[in-house]
Amino acid sequence: MKNARPYEAETSANEQPDITSGRLPLKTNTVRAEVLARLIEGRRLTNLDAVFGQSTTRLAAVVHALEMDYGWQIKRRDIEKHTADGRTVLVAEYWVSEDAREVALANGARAWVIEVNGKRAEQRRQHQAG
Repeated sequence: MKNARPYEAETSANEQPDITSGRLPLKTNTVRAEVLARLIEGRRLTNLDAVFGQSTTRLAAVVHALEMDYGWQIKRRDIEKHTADGRTVLVAEYWVSEDAREVALANGARAWVIEVNGKRAEQRRQHQAG
């Protein structure tokens, strides 16, 4: 596995750029909403990022739902990561294209992202106090 080449599912030179964005979830206090907010903010997420950032071990399922249920075109590729015991493993990395981000932000996603961030922070505070 040390010589494995990362798989990249990015667009080829012949493909049109992704200039559309999907729909935003109505519920803003969910893992789906928070993952999408991070992607719209320009973050690239791996499963480990989602474990610590969004408290989910099911990032691939969340990405699938965002694609199927909300129409988002989420890019992905496998990247190499080194483990504490010396192995090299491939993990999926997810992101939204810059074109899709720009369209989403131009259509009001910035306010939605701010709302998601606030709702998820409040949810964490309530859980910690609980």
